[in-house]
Amino acid sequence: MKWTVGPSVVAEAGRCLHAHSCLERGACGDKPLCDVLYADGENILFLCTEENRSCPYRLFYAGHEVCTCPVRFAIFRLYGR
Repeated sequence: MKWTVGPSVVAEAGRCLHAHSCLERGACGDKPLCDVLYADGENILFLCTEENRSCPYRLFYAGHEVCTCPVRFAIFRLYGR
């Protein structure tokens, strides 16, 4: 699975620990992408799971795990995944 997002979006996600493997393989390193419950605002994804993952874009907020990765947000917005 290969997804395409703009180069400026990729540049915004410079803290990625997995060299943006989500774009090439649809996975975050060796794990599947986090399942999204819903999007709220720009680059804010509320996640379905509460598993502990080491990611600079993942945080706990308002009782939910939240992803703030610009690339993950673009994939969700463009591809619904």
